[in-house]
Amino acid sequence: MGLLKHSLRVAKLLNRFGITQSWKGVRFLCYHNIFEDTDVIPNSLKPYSIHKNEFCEHLYLFKRLGINVISMDKALNILKQNEINNERHVCITFDDGYMNNFIVAWPILKKLGFGAHFFICSGFMGNNSNASTYMGVNEIKSLVAEGGTIGSHSQNHPILTSQKYEDVVTQVTTSKKMLEDIIKEDIDSFAYPNSQYNKTIIDIIRSAGYRYCFIIGLGCVKKISAYNQYIIPRNVIHGGRKAVNTLMIRGGYDWACFYSKAQAAYKKNISLSDSY
Repeated sequence: MGLLKHSLRVAKLLNRFGITQSWKGVRFLCYHNIFEDTDVIPNSLKPYSIHKNEFCEHLYLFKRLGINVISMDKALNILKQNEINNERHVCITFDDGYMNNFIVAWPILKKLGFGAHFFICSGFMGNNSNASTYMGVNEIKSLVAEGGTIGSHSQNHPILTSQKYEDVVTQVTTSKKMLEDIIKEDIDSFAYPNSQYNKTIIDIIRSAGYRYCFIIGLGCVKKISAYNQYIIPRNVIHGGRKAVNTLMIRGGYDWACFYSKAQAAYKKNISLSDSY
């Protein structure tokens, strides 16, 4: 977030001269909470919570800019087959499995004919506390029946790099099985909690049967290969940073993606030219 905050002037300048409109590829966006006027958002969740009006502004911005909103399956197929065709695409994702994703965001998406991919913490399903309310089995089934897709965000959102090897295995395998039992489909995508990972965790994820894993990073994606399928970047949407969010969607921060690319490559020990 620090990089985004201090680079705001550069992003605005690029946007003013139309440079941000030149990006091509798939931009994966990461949302968390979408709230309404009557909702009370705990301070701990405010950095990743936006009002539904801002969410709607994003959706109409896609239409105005000619950006295609596509499903996770289509996004991955386009990238694997190198079929960007000089176009701009957005794939909308949500993390954690908050109930407001289903109650607030999903009806808006359906009305506009858009889909989304939901990374669920299986251990949070159906939980209702003072801090958060999470989707349960019925909501997840409804999402899938109505065109949404599901991925894993672990069992209960630990920082995987601080867990014992066997605990990481439990987190990724238990979540996968629980979600597959619910939707009766293969779960092959995973989002690292807090975007924390290393080579050992990637090896565990691969062995568990996941094929695509997502981190938090800048920029859009132009290809997916064996080198980067476990470190696919998503642009995270921040609460209270409306200008930053809009510029990110427009591509205003893509110039700084080398920083994200270098971090990802360093953790996975791969060549920068192959990361994404």
